[in-house]
Amino acid sequence: MGSEDNLAMPNYYMLMNLKMDNVISNSCRIGLQKRFSVINDPENILFNFLYHALMGYETPELQKGVNALARFPDEKTVPLVALKRKLPNSKLEIARDILNSARMPIQDRPVDEYAWRVNPLRRDAWASGKGGIMEFTGIDFLLAAYLGMYHGFVK
Repeated sequence: MGSEDNLAMPNYYMLMNLKMDNVISNSCRIGLQKRFSVINDPENILFNFLYHALMGYETPELQKGVNALARFPDEKTVPLVALKRKLPNSKLEIARDILNSARMPIQDRPVDEYAWRVNPLRRDAWASGKGGIMEFTGIDFLLAAYLGMYHGFVK
């Protein structure tokens, strides 16, 4: 996941709620499907809810997003981050590393400023006892929860 996902998904939501002709609408739907398939993370709650709200039908991934929202961590104060991964020597090692990595459940992912943009394959950890802590707002949870309630995915 990268910054293009953070830019694309909310913008698809705004764009596709405008009235437009069928050619542009179909083009946007194809783009949305491609972007969501690249993200390939049903526990990315915001993107999951945006996708399902725009597509107008439910897939099994929607329930995974609802379940992830229920497990979303309450604690938003975190210590410093310590990198726990070794740097790969080649692009092949990077690809192999990504393919062999298991996705972290939402409750085990590092609490970042916006949890939906945290890479589920990352191997970083929060370093306790190193001094310094950060406290984050709840916007990542609140925005996804609001969308889920607004579109009827969450009671």
